[in-house]
Amino acid sequence: MLYLNPVNGAVLFDQPSTSAEDNNKPSGEPVGAGPSASSAPVTVLKPEEDEVDLELYKLSGAIQRERDDKLCRHNSKGCCVHCSPLEPWDEGYLREHNIKHMSFHAYLRKITSGKFISLDELSCKIKPGIRARVTAVWEPPQESGRDSIVVGEEPHAALLADLAARLGLRRLGWIFTDLLPEDLAAGTVRHLRGVDTHFLSAQECITAGHFQNLHPNACRHASSGYFGSKFVTVCVTGDSEKQVHLEGYQVSGQCQALVRDGILLPTRDAPELGYIRDCSAQHYVPDVYYKVRRPRPLLVPRHTGLIIV
Repeated sequence: MLYLNPVNGAVLFDQPSTSAEDNNKPSGEPVGAGPSASSAPVTVLKPEEDEVDLELYKLSGAIQRERDDKLCRHNSKGCCVHCSPLEPWDEGYLREHNIKHMSFHAYLRKITSGKFISLDELSCKIKPGIRARVTAVWEPPQESGRDSIVVGEEPHAALLADLAARLGLRRLGWIFTDLLPEDLAAGTVRHLRGVDTHFLSAQECITAGHFQNLHPNACRHASSGYFGSKFVTVCVTGDSEKQVHLEGYQVSGQCQALVRDGILLPTRDAPELGYIRDCSAQHYVPDVYYKVRRPRPLLVPRHTGLIIV
Protein backbone atom coordinates (compact mmCIF):
# COMPACT_ATOMS: atom_id res chain seq x y z
CA MET A 1 0.00 0.00 0.00
CA LEU A 2 1.33 3.42 -0.99
CA TYR A 3 0.67 6.67 0.86
CA LEU A 4 0.88 9.94 -1.04
CA ASN A 5 2.18 12.96 0.82
CA PRO A 6 1.95 16.45 -0.79
CA VAL A 7 5.35 18.09 -1.25
CA ASN A 8 5.94 21.85 -1.55
CA GLY A 9 2.25 22.66 -1.64
CA ALA A 10 1.31 20.23 -4.41
CA VAL A 11 -2.45 19.61 -4.63
CA LEU A 12 -3.12 15.91 -5.19
CA PHE A 13 -6.91 16.07 -5.28
CA ASP A 14 -9.53 18.79 -5.55
CA GLN A 15 -11.20 19.68 -2.27
CA PRO A 16 -14.74 18.22 -2.11
CA SER A 17 -17.65 20.60 -2.34
CA THR A 18 -21.37 20.25 -1.75
CA SER A 19 -22.40 22.95 -4.21
CA ALA A 20 -24.56 21.99 -7.15
CA GLU A 21 -22.23 23.66 -9.65
CA ASP A 22 -19.34 21.35 -8.79
CA ASN A 23 -21.50 18.24 -8.37
CA ASN A 24 -23.19 18.59 -11.77
CA LYS A 25 -20.06 17.40 -13.59
CA PRO A 26 -20.47 13.98 -15.26
CA SER A 27 -19.27 11.07 -13.13
CA GLY A 28 -15.69 10.11 -13.90
CA GLU A 29 -14.84 13.34 -15.75
CA PRO A 30 -11.15 14.11 -15.15
CA VAL A 31 -10.23 17.37 -13.45
CA GLY A 32 -8.17 19.75 -15.51
CA ALA A 33 -8.09 17.46 -18.56
CA GLY A 34 -6.33 18.89 -21.59
CA PRO A 35 -3.21 18.73 -23.74
CA SER A 36 -1.04 20.59 -21.24
CA ALA A 37 -2.43 19.04 -18.06
CA SER A 38 0.45 16.57 -17.68
CA SER A 39 3.19 18.45 -19.53
CA ALA A 40 3.33 21.74 -17.63
CA PRO A 41 3.93 21.73 -13.86
CA VAL A 42 1.39 23.59 -11.76
CA THR A 43 2.89 26.24 -9.50
CA VAL A 44 0.99 26.93 -6.30
CA LEU A 45 1.69 30.39 -4.94
CA LYS A 46 1.96 30.34 -1.17
CA PRO A 47 0.22 33.23 0.61
CA GLU A 48 2.24 35.46 2.87
CA GLU A 49 2.17 34.15 6.42
CA ASP A 50 1.44 36.35 9.41
CA GLU A 51 4.41 37.99 11.11
CA VAL A 52 3.47 36.38 14.41
CA ASP A 53 3.64 32.93 12.78
CA LEU A 54 7.07 33.66 11.32
CA GLU A 55 8.30 34.67 14.77
CA LEU A 56 6.83 31.56 16.41
CA TYR A 57 8.53 29.32 13.84
CA LYS A 58 11.87 30.65 15.14
CA LEU A 59 11.12 29.54 18.71
CA SER A 60 11.75 26.03 19.98
CA GLY A 61 8.56 25.99 22.01
CA ALA A 62 10.18 23.77 24.64
CA ILE A 63 8.74 23.91 28.16
CA GLN A 64 11.59 24.65 30.56
CA ARG A 65 11.67 22.89 33.94
CA GLU A 66 13.58 23.71 37.11
CA ARG A 67 15.95 21.26 38.85
CA ASP A 68 14.03 18.89 41.14
CA ASP A 69 15.77 18.75 44.53
CA LYS A 70 14.26 15.36 45.32
CA LEU A 71 14.85 13.52 42.04
CA CYS A 72 17.82 15.23 40.39
CA ARG A 73 21.28 13.97 41.42
CA HIS A 74 23.41 16.47 39.47
CA ASN A 75 24.68 19.99 40.11
CA SER A 76 22.92 23.18 39.02
CA LYS A 77 24.52 23.09 35.56
CA GLY A 78 23.50 19.50 34.81
CA CYS A 79 20.32 18.10 33.31
CA CYS A 80 18.46 14.79 33.53
CA VAL A 81 15.12 13.24 32.59
CA HIS A 82 13.49 14.86 35.62
CA CYS A 83 14.37 18.46 34.65
CA SER A 84 15.04 18.40 30.91
CA PRO A 85 12.74 20.60 28.77
CA LEU A 86 9.46 19.08 27.63
CA GLU A 87 8.06 19.21 24.13
CA PRO A 88 5.06 21.56 23.87
CA TRP A 89 2.79 18.60 23.07
CA ASP A 90 3.84 16.53 26.10
CA GLU A 91 0.73 14.59 27.21
CA GLY A 92 1.71 14.56 30.88
CA TYR A 93 2.12 18.34 30.93
CA LEU A 94 -1.22 18.88 29.17
CA ARG A 95 -2.99 16.53 31.58
CA GLU A 96 -1.32 18.05 34.65
CA HIS A 97 -2.39 21.58 33.68
CA ASN A 98 -5.88 20.48 32.54
CA ILE A 99 -5.30 21.67 28.96
CA LYS A 100 -7.74 20.06 26.52
CA HIS A 101 -6.12 21.29 23.29
CA MET A 102 -2.52 22.17 22.59
CA SER A 103 -1.66 25.32 20.66
CA PHE A 104 -1.65 25.32 16.87
CA HIS A 105 2.11 25.79 16.60
CA ALA A 106 2.72 23.09 19.20
CA TYR A 107 0.65 20.76 17.04
CA LEU A 108 2.59 21.79 13.94
CA ARG A 109 5.83 20.87 15.71
CA LYS A 110 4.38 17.52 16.71
CA ILE A 111 3.22 16.50 13.25
CA THR A 112 6.31 17.81 11.46
CA SER A 113 8.52 15.77 13.78
CA GLY A 114 7.08 12.63 12.14
CA LYS A 115 6.95 11.37 8.58
CA PHE A 116 3.41 12.35 7.64
CA ILE A 117 1.55 15.62 8.11
CA SER A 118 -2.17 15.76 8.85
CA LEU A 119 -3.81 18.98 10.01
CA ASP A 120 -6.70 18.89 12.47
CA GLU A 121 -8.58 21.85 13.89
CA LEU A 122 -7.16 22.88 17.27
CA SER A 123 -7.22 25.95 19.45
CA CYS A 124 -4.34 27.93 20.92
CA LYS A 125 -4.16 27.67 24.71
CA ILE A 126 -0.50 27.06 25.60
CA LYS A 127 2.84 28.05 24.17
CA PRO A 128 3.84 28.54 21.52
CA GLY A 129 0.36 30.06 21.33
CA ILE A 130 -0.67 33.58 20.39
CA ARG A 131 -1.96 36.36 22.60
CA ALA A 132 -3.33 39.55 21.07
CA ARG A 133 -4.00 42.97 22.59
CA VAL A 134 -7.12 44.84 21.50
CA THR A 135 -6.30 48.46 20.72
CA ALA A 136 -9.50 49.73 19.13
CA VAL A 137 -13.08 48.67 18.42
CA TRP A 138 -14.95 49.86 15.33
CA GLU A 139 -18.73 49.62 15.10
CA PRO A 140 -19.82 48.76 11.55
CA PRO A 141 -23.30 49.38 10.06
CA GLN A 142 -25.60 46.69 11.45
CA GLU A 143 -29.16 45.53 11.96
CA SER A 144 -29.87 43.74 15.22
CA GLY A 145 -32.68 41.23 15.64
CA ARG A 146 -33.84 39.04 18.49
CA ASP A 147 -31.46 36.20 17.66
CA SER A 148 -29.11 37.57 15.03
CA ILE A 149 -26.99 40.47 13.85
CA VAL A 150 -26.69 41.46 10.20
CA VAL A 151 -23.47 43.38 9.57
CA GLY A 152 -23.80 45.79 6.68
CA GLU A 153 -21.20 46.87 4.15
CA GLU A 154 -18.75 49.40 5.56
CA PRO A 155 -18.62 52.45 3.23
CA HIS A 156 -15.18 53.46 4.57
CA ALA A 157 -13.64 49.97 4.52
CA ALA A 158 -10.68 50.96 2.31
CA LEU A 159 -9.90 54.01 4.44
CA LEU A 160 -10.10 51.98 7.65
CA ALA A 161 -7.82 49.26 6.26
CA ASP A 162 -5.24 51.85 5.17
CA LEU A 163 -5.37 53.64 8.53
CA ALA A 164 -5.00 50.37 10.46
CA ALA A 165 -2.05 49.33 8.30
CA ARG A 166 -0.30 52.65 8.93
CA LEU A 167 -0.76 52.14 12.67
CA GLY A 168 0.47 48.56 12.53
CA LEU A 169 -2.95 47.15 13.43
CA ARG A 170 -5.01 44.31 11.96
CA ARG A 171 -8.47 42.88 12.45
CA LEU A 172 -8.63 40.34 15.27
CA GLY A 173 -12.30 39.43 15.45
CA TRP A 174 -15.80 40.64 16.19
CA ILE A 175 -17.52 41.41 19.48
CA PHE A 176 -21.21 41.46 20.42
CA THR A 177 -23.27 41.70 23.59
CA ASP A 178 -26.51 40.29 24.98
CA LEU A 179 -26.51 42.35 28.20
CA LEU A 180 -29.88 42.83 29.86
CA PRO A 181 -30.22 44.68 33.20
CA GLU A 182 -31.27 42.64 36.23
CA ASP A 183 -31.10 45.27 38.99
CA LEU A 184 -30.25 48.82 37.93
CA ALA A 185 -29.55 49.91 41.51
CA ALA A 186 -27.12 47.04 42.12
CA GLY A 187 -25.65 47.22 38.62
CA THR A 188 -26.25 43.52 37.90
CA VAL A 189 -27.13 41.91 34.58
CA ARG A 190 -28.96 38.73 33.62
CA HIS A 191 -27.12 35.43 33.44
CA LEU A 192 -28.30 33.91 30.15
CA ARG A 193 -25.51 31.58 29.01
CA GLY A 194 -24.02 28.49 30.59
CA VAL A 195 -23.98 24.70 30.72
CA ASP A 196 -27.75 24.58 31.30
CA THR A 197 -28.60 26.74 28.28
CA HIS A 198 -25.96 27.46 25.65
CA PHE A 199 -22.66 29.28 25.23
CA LEU A 200 -23.17 30.34 21.60
CA SER A 201 -26.40 30.05 19.66
CA ALA A 202 -26.52 28.34 16.29
CA GLN A 203 -26.89 31.70 14.55
CA GLU A 204 -23.86 33.06 16.40
CA CYS A 205 -21.85 29.97 15.41
CA ILE A 206 -22.86 30.51 11.80
CA THR A 207 -21.82 34.17 11.95
CA ALA A 208 -18.52 33.21 13.58
CA GLY A 209 -17.89 30.61 10.86
CA HIS A 210 -18.69 33.18 8.18
CA PHE A 211 -16.15 35.67 9.55
CA GLN A 212 -13.52 32.95 9.99
CA ASN A 213 -14.01 31.95 6.36
CA LEU A 214 -13.50 35.60 5.35
CA HIS A 215 -10.21 35.71 7.29
CA PRO A 216 -8.32 32.44 6.60
CA ASN A 217 -4.97 31.73 8.21
CA ALA A 218 -1.97 31.34 5.89
CA CYS A 219 -0.10 28.10 6.66
CA ARG A 220 2.90 26.64 4.82
CA HIS A 221 1.91 23.07 5.73
CA ALA A 222 -1.53 23.22 4.05
CA SER A 223 -1.78 22.19 0.39
CA SER A 224 -4.14 25.11 -0.32
CA GLY A 225 -1.87 27.57 1.50
CA TYR A 226 -4.50 28.27 4.16
CA PHE A 227 -5.67 26.44 7.26
CA GLY A 228 -8.17 27.54 9.87
CA SER A 229 -8.44 31.14 11.01
CA LYS A 230 -7.18 33.41 13.78
CA PHE A 231 -10.38 35.46 13.71
CA VAL A 232 -12.10 35.32 17.12
CA THR A 233 -15.61 35.83 18.45
CA VAL A 234 -16.04 37.70 21.75
CA CYS A 235 -19.33 37.72 23.63
CA VAL A 236 -20.01 40.31 26.35
CA THR A 237 -22.54 38.69 28.63
CA GLY A 238 -23.54 38.22 32.27
CA ASP A 239 -21.72 35.56 34.31
CA SER A 240 -23.06 33.32 37.10
CA GLU A 241 -22.56 36.19 39.58
CA LYS A 242 -24.58 38.49 37.30
CA GLN A 243 -21.55 40.64 36.49
CA VAL A 244 -20.40 41.75 33.04
CA HIS A 245 -18.11 39.08 31.63
CA LEU A 246 -16.24 38.52 28.34
CA GLU A 247 -15.87 35.11 26.71
CA GLY A 248 -13.85 34.32 23.58
CA TYR A 249 -14.67 31.58 21.07
CA GLN A 250 -13.75 30.09 17.72
CA VAL A 251 -15.71 27.53 15.74
CA SER A 252 -14.10 24.41 14.31
CA GLY A 253 -12.99 23.83 10.75
CA GLN A 254 -15.95 21.49 10.30
CA CYS A 255 -18.31 24.30 11.27
CA GLN A 256 -16.53 26.66 8.86
CA ALA A 257 -17.07 24.14 6.05
CA LEU A 258 -20.77 23.68 6.90
CA VAL A 259 -21.25 27.46 6.89
CA ARG A 260 -19.28 27.88 3.67
CA ASP A 261 -21.49 25.38 1.85
CA GLY A 262 -24.74 26.69 3.37
CA ILE A 263 -25.56 23.45 5.20
CA LEU A 264 -25.80 24.60 8.83
CA LEU A 265 -28.98 26.53 9.63
CA PRO A 266 -30.39 28.09 12.83
CA THR A 267 -33.61 26.94 14.45
CA ARG A 268 -36.57 29.19 15.22
CA ASP A 269 -37.13 28.68 18.95
CA ALA A 270 -34.12 26.75 20.29
CA PRO A 271 -30.94 28.84 20.10
CA GLU A 272 -28.77 25.96 21.35
CA LEU A 273 -29.79 23.77 18.39
CA GLY A 274 -28.70 23.97 14.76
CA TYR A 275 -30.26 22.22 11.79
CA ILE A 276 -28.56 20.39 8.93
CA ARG A 277 -30.11 21.32 5.59
CA ASP A 278 -31.99 18.56 3.77
CA CYS A 279 -30.57 17.20 0.55
CA SER A 280 -31.84 19.09 -2.52
CA ALA A 281 -31.01 19.80 -6.15
CA GLN A 282 -28.72 22.62 -4.97
CA HIS A 283 -27.04 20.81 -2.06
CA TYR A 284 -25.93 17.22 -1.72
CA VAL A 285 -26.05 16.40 1.99
CA PRO A 286 -25.33 12.74 2.83
CA ASP A 287 -26.83 11.09 5.89
CA VAL A 288 -24.45 11.33 8.84
CA TYR A 289 -24.85 9.57 12.18
CA TYR A 290 -23.20 10.46 15.48
CA LYS A 291 -23.34 9.10 19.01
CA VAL A 292 -24.15 10.66 22.36
CA ARG A 293 -23.54 9.31 25.85
CA ARG A 294 -26.84 8.68 27.67
CA PRO A 295 -26.40 7.36 30.25
CA ARG A 296 -22.70 6.79 30.25
CA PRO A 297 -21.06 4.73 28.93
CA LEU A 298 -23.96 3.79 26.64
CA LEU A 299 -23.61 5.26 23.14
CA VAL A 300 -26.90 6.09 21.44
CA PRO A 301 -26.76 6.67 17.64
CA ARG A 302 -28.43 9.84 16.45
CA HIS A 303 -29.20 11.01 12.92
CA THR A 304 -28.04 14.48 11.96
CA GLY A 305 -30.99 16.82 11.73
CA LEU A 306 -31.14 18.88 14.86
CA ILE A 307 -27.68 19.08 16.43
CA ILE A 308 -26.44 20.71 19.61
CA VAL A 309 -23.95 23.44 18.80
